[in-house]
Amino acid sequence: LNAVAFIHRSNYLSNGDAGSGSLRYDLSLDGGASWNNDIGPIYNGDSARYPTARLTLPNTASPVSSNAKLVFTAPILGNSNNIWGGEVWGAVTPSQSSSYFFQTNTSNSSIKYSYRGAIWSAGNKLHKVQFQVDYAQVEGYTDTLIYSTYVLGSGISEVKIPAPMVHVVEPTLSIAFAPDGVVGYIAFSGDLGNMGDTTLYPIILKTADGGNTWSSPQAVNLQNIIDQNVLFGTGANGILTTGFEADLTVDALGNFHYFTNVGRAGATYSILEPPNQGLYRIKGDGTQFQADLVAQNMTMRGDFTAGPYQHGEDNRPQLAINSNGTRILA
Repeated sequence: LNAVAFIHRSNYLSNGDAGSGSLRYDLSLDGGASWNNDIGPIYNGDSARYPTARLTLPNTASPVSSNAKLVFTAPILGNSNNIWGGEVWGAVTPSQSSSYFFQTNTSNSSIKYSYRGAIWSAGNKLHKVQFQVDYAQVEGYTDTLIYSTYVLGSGISEVKIPAPMVHVVEPTLSIAFAPDGVVGYIAFSGDLGNMGDTTLYPIILKTADGGNTWSSPQAVNLQNIIDQNVLFGTGANGILTTGFEADLTVDALGNFHYFTNVGRAGATYSILEPPNQGLYRIKGDGTQFQADLVAQNMTMRGDFTAGPYQHGEDNRPQLAINSNGTRILA
């Protein structure tokens, strides 16, 4: 397609949209050389936050932009889950501003949507996963993932996946599939409660049938697959933990690749800052696992200051993969 799209909230003071929670997108059809900006609104309300989107091409369609769809989703404010009240879904043909599909879902007593989720597209299907979180509680997530799929032309289906956890790191939640759309994984950093400590491990769930069924969550034991001597010197031994950002992809052979910071554990669910860290690619098939050191990072967190405001930001490990799943860039 040679297309790039970026979804964002609206500058409503300049365009007359309903509010900053309206959604628009920017689009390039020549690989980023030129752009058409602020197309939309594709959702015209004041309640959307943290939107995410993917360009997807139906399985039988020829690879031209007019056949593609930009499918998007975002949490919306609704006061039914301590402000976070639901989600919006939509889809548009690139360059168009009117949605041909649009749906909103509202939190209720049995389903509590999160303020963020992860998505992946494969052919006709968009996959989304989010933690079911009760934001009125201190440890809002306890035991359930919400897995949703949108099939082009057929609407949304939604199931709950049991995944009891002691602790999770919400920004690490990811979902990805192999190019065939059959083998896929959900991954995040968390504490399953079976390692005997209060540190973070990669948590993996696997599907081998396109998302119809999922395995139980399992923790990848970092101590078994990482040589601490490489990071910390001869004779080093300690508890390892992941950081607080991660990315996930799946190759053509159905192996997952989880990219994250790994270092010595500090206090409860914390990590010692560099040089006690490395960026690791953790690879596996749900049964066998290995870890490869990509780089020893010298920094992890920085502060961005604008006027009286200061915002801390961790580095964000990212993965990119080619369309046939044979080459990965970290």
